[in-house]
Amino acid sequence: MSIVIYIVYTMKKLLNCRALFVLVILIQFCWLPVRALDIYVSSTGNDAWDGKTAIHNNNAGPLATLQRAFFIAIKSDPQLANGEAINIFIMDSKYLIASPVKLSAVNQSFFIHTLTIKPYKIPTVTFTGSIAFNDISSSKLPLNNIKFDEVFTDNSLKNYVRSPKTSFFTLTNFETKKTGTGLYNNKQLFYYDPEQVNKAIGLSDLKSGHFGIIIYANWTYCYRKIDSINFKTHVLYTTGLNNSDYSPWKKGVRFKLVSLSSASIANADASVLSQYFNVSPNNGPIYIPVNDRIFDIAGSALNKIKNIRFENITFEHFGYRYTDQSIDPNPSAFTENGAIMINFTDNVVFNKCTFKGIAKSAIWYYKSNSNVSVTNCTFNNMGAGSVKVGSPGSENDTKILNNKVNIDNNKITNSGLVVPAANPIFVVNGNNISISNNSINKAEYSAIGIGWGYGTIPNILSNVTISKNRIENIGTGLLDDLGGIYTLGMMENVVISNNIVRNLKFNSYGSWGIYIDQGSKNITVTNNIVDHCQSAGYMQNRCQNITVTNNIFANNTGGQVQFGNFKDNISLKFANNVLYQENNNPTNINWNSTFIQSDYNAYLTQNKPGNQLNKLSRTATAATSGAISTDKDLHSKREQVSSKVNMSSLNIDRASNNFKQIDTTKVGYQ
Repeated sequence: MSIVIYIVYTMKKLLNCRALFVLVILIQFCWLPVRALDIYVSSTGNDAWDGKTAIHNNNAGPLATLQRAFFIAIKSDPQLANGEAINIFIMDSKYLIASPVKLSAVNQSFFIHTLTIKPYKIPTVTFTGSIAFNDISSSKLPLNNIKFDEVFTDNSLKNYVRSPKTSFFTLTNFETKKTGTGLYNNKQLFYYDPEQVNKAIGLSDLKSGHFGIIIYANWTYCYRKIDSINFKTHVLYTTGLNNSDYSPWKKGVRFKLVSLSSASIANADASVLSQYFNVSPNNGPIYIPVNDRIFDIAGSALNKIKNIRFENITFEHFGYRYTDQSIDPNPSAFTENGAIMINFTDNVVFNKCTFKGIAKSAIWYYKSNSNVSVTNCTFNNMGAGSVKVGSPGSENDTKILNNKVNIDNNKITNSGLVVPAANPIFVVNGNNISISNNSINKAEYSAIGIGWGYGTIPNILSNVTISKNRIENIGTGLLDDLGGIYTLGMMENVVISNNIVRNLKFNSYGSWGIYIDQGSKNITVTNNIVDHCQSAGYMQNRCQNITVTNNIFANNTGGQVQFGNFKDNISLKFANNVLYQENNNPTNINWNSTFIQSDYNAYLTQNKPGNQLNKLSRTATAATSGAISTDKDLHSKREQVSSKVNMSSLNIDRASNNFKQIDTTKVGYQ
């Protein structure tokens, strides 16, 4: 206030009293805090109230629904002054969203002012899609005929019980018959081994029950409700979309059977939950989902929805109803809506949020979103993926591409519990995408997938950075043909750098740390550490203009580097990399293709009986002096070391002269 007095004293000689009064008011006004429109929501509120106060008084008081809060925010938005903001405060520590909250822009664009949804005077608020039952041991649960296909506990997502529990049935044969002209007009005949199935389920239960079938074929997963069973010919009949020729259903393909409740689990009790979901009263509180969608935010091409922030919110226990329909045999490009669908928006962001027990994919930026981000969030026990970007099948439609997407510093654990083929992070198409500093642990399929247009199918994906991510324990042996980081289809200017990828498994083939697949071009793979993958550390198939430099590929079971179809591979620069195999030759690859430009690499193995540093070919030949190959790797180093090499030694001492030390201190979720 002393500054004000000084200014007033100085201006007395220059201004009359009226002007002086105006000046004082203006100075004091400038010191006022930025104003905001605050809207309050409480489960004990009322949508007939104004929502402007946290305490009820006559017609003033908190609203009951987020839907009404959005309506008031949209109506008030044009009336606010520049610099003002809108806050929607959630007053409950746990708030039930029993049906999707919908926000659409048809006739006008909003919000001009930033709208933030956040807790009121508490650290965080939980949006839940489930009803909690603390005791299921004695009485019926009043669910009012609600159908559900999952049950949650505090630490788990529980599906319908699947048979067999720890192994698989296998098809003895498969046929399909057309029932019409459409893609979905097909009848499938899945032939089973009666001894195998009856032993696990029992013939009487099979005849009296309602069942679904889950089929695992290579990288695809499919669920179908069984229409009928022929117990004489041992055939399970379903209808719907057939699997692709890339991953056919045939003899030997694995499957499980799902025992379904007869219609809905109305007024379920402990015995029902135990029978269908393997839940007991000792599991603690049980959460039964009543909703599978959280938000549907949909602008339009002419009127975008803008400036929405979700902060310090937990989203938990939203289900996925699928057993009355199908999960089609889509791989990563799983097309079922996410729990939060976002279309035609600008600056819609999630920060410091938690997602747990979401049976679908959590967030899907579907079409025409820009300046969007998911940062500093945690995801746990996800039925499908966590963050999805883009529209499968949109090909080269530039009007619906996403632009400037940032997925940074998130922690993702246990993905694919309902739909195992879904990626934790999946980007179909778009421009200027950053995926950085994420930690991804325990997923059934590829951790980070980008693209998904086979070969030369038109797709626009450019300027993608995948950097400083920590990816571990991907694949449990359920699916095949997966990667820690997987690119597929047409894309340009992709940089994969400073990532750590380790511990990948497959069922029968294919788990690569970094997997560059059909159609990818102009990709740089640099400064990554990849180790202990069941296949190789690096895989390339039918790609163009790929640069692989300054990486460490170590102790990957099937070799450090592998290649698929050489015919369509054009130009690979492979330089300044370290390849180390503790118990075998580090290079069981065909290195003679003319498309490889290789030099200044270090090839290391442990000095054990039987270990040899072979020439770079599939033919086992004795180690020779001089260059590793006559036409490449003229300056590369090869060495048999006396003892086991740890990663830090690989990083510093054992590399070629041009190798730069990789900084692993700031990789993954911080």
